[in-house]
Amino acid sequence: MVIGPEQTPYEDALFTFDIYLPADYPHKPPVLYYHSYTTDRLNPNLYVDGKVCGWWYSVEIHSTVDILSA
Repeated sequence: MVIGPEQTPYEDALFTFDIYLPADYPHKPPVLYYHSYTTDRLNPNLYVDGKVCGWWYSVEIHSTVDILSA
């Protein structure tokens, strides 16, 4: 779970993800699934069907906050 950063439209919002680390991680990036609790897209990188765009730019789990701040 990621909490939206302060002073952004996502402040205090809760974002829940499933994260799968492949056997050859970190040579291949993690696979993320976003659990959407709405029928609206809250962020251009997060889709209602669970798709997360932009994740392949980083293999560090904590960088998910950067995606949400975009």
